[in-house]
Amino acid sequence: MHSRVIRLWGAAFLLCAVVLAIGWGTLSAQANAEIFVQQATPPAANPADDGGGDHQGEDEIRSYGLIEVMPANGLTGTWVISGTSYTANEATEFEPEHGGFAAGVCVKVVVEQTAPTLALKIESESAYHCSSDDDDDDGGHHDGKLYGPIVSLPDNPDLLGPWVVGAETFTVTTDTKLAQEEMPFAVGVVVKVEFKEVDGQKIATSVESKFKLDDDDDDHGGHHGHHRGHDGRAFGPIEALPDNLIGTWIIAGLNYSVTETTELRGSGVYTVGENVKVEYYANSAGERIATEIKHTGYHGGVSGRGVFKFVGWVSAKPAGFIGLWTIGGEPFAATNTTRFDESDGLLTSTSYVEATYKIQDDQRVLLKLETAVPPGAGDDNNVGPIENLGSADAASEDSIAAELWRVGGVEYAVTAATQVIGADAELTVGRTVVVNSYVDAGGATTATRIQAITLENRVLLPLMQR
Repeated sequence: MHSRVIRLWGAAFLLCAVVLAIGWGTLSAQANAEIFVQQATPPAANPADDGGGDHQGEDEIRSYGLIEVMPANGLTGTWVISGTSYTANEATEFEPEHGGFAAGVCVKVVVEQTAPTLALKIESESAYHCSSDDDDDDGGHHDGKLYGPIVSLPDNPDLLGPWVVGAETFTVTTDTKLAQEEMPFAVGVVVKVEFKEVDGQKIATSVESKFKLDDDDDDHGGHHGHHRGHDGRAFGPIEALPDNLIGTWIIAGLNYSVTETTELRGSGVYTVGENVKVEYYANSAGERIATEIKHTGYHGGVSGRGVFKFVGWVSAKPAGFIGLWTIGGEPFAATNTTRFDESDGLLTSTSYVEATYKIQDDQRVLLKLETAVPPGAGDDNNVGPIENLGSADAASEDSIAAELWRVGGVEYAVTAATQVIGADAELTVGRTVVVNSYVDAGGATTATRIQAITLENRVLLPLMQR
């Protein structure tokens, strides 16, 4: 009996050692140039189904659906939207403000009751209008989700009423599930909000705290996770660098400041044209400070010459989706051909995103923009030894979207948005790491952050005799 107690106490102290080693905050994404297709059953068209849209006439029907078939040439002709065929003619109004039209894009269709298959308007919409998911935890229903910082809270003990999270307003009711295991709700804390939309109002079904935004000043010390809400990573070729390596580097058309604290990993020899991965944070002046630069054969899951990957936080966006976005302190232009993916949350002015882009006429043009789950904001944490490492760093195939790592008996997809913390010598088979992860829309367990840890704490227990 005594020995069993000792073993239980030893296990408890080991768990405490893990938590102390990585911090509570730590225990708190796949790109290619294809448009995402979300499996969903949109609401059937009926006169009452306007989704809170603009009312232009009592005899009009508005419904949402996913494009399945569209005309081969131009926009006029036959459209199939979530199983229903519509005819678009010269009088049909097209509004691609939330992205260009293509298979898998969510759209709103407006018709008249007297002519239910003749489209008066076809308008691209945010993907959540065409989604419906069951929450396995509480049997609830939500239409969408968002990761973002709390801007304001209701001034009452139960926190009921309007919350502003990022650029969106949500209503918290007595039915909303509030979970603040990671930390208490407060302004500046990043949360995951699941919601449904009723008559144009976003009703929160659950709100879960994740981590607190850090200051973006330069006096943090260290890196990797010390600039939360301002950090990111990028993949691309070196275009220019200083002779002594300290100063401004140009990588895939973007400037990065390399300082004495920047970790330069690999051979130590860097030349123009080499492909690298850069970890950075954006300071209050909008500069990207490189915390790590590493040689890699991985291109962030993109393919094609002159196509690059950049991961960071949005700080400004156009009124719709088309126009200039500011990501990681730099402007990126979205056009009618840019593809948008909201599988991992709404695209807003505070989202964490993966940007696939090219440089055209001295402008960064977005080919694809997709939300990603911020590092450390996943739903699960796992501590265990690395059993198998992915091989994307050595891969010659640029289009590999993700590595596959096995940690503690679980296989994880490691994407361009995954934050990997630890030197190469620390990330070897057998090394203990903590993995924060979530299950993506395709069912893959995807890592948001992998961090090497060292269990240095020792617990001395008194000898016990029978």
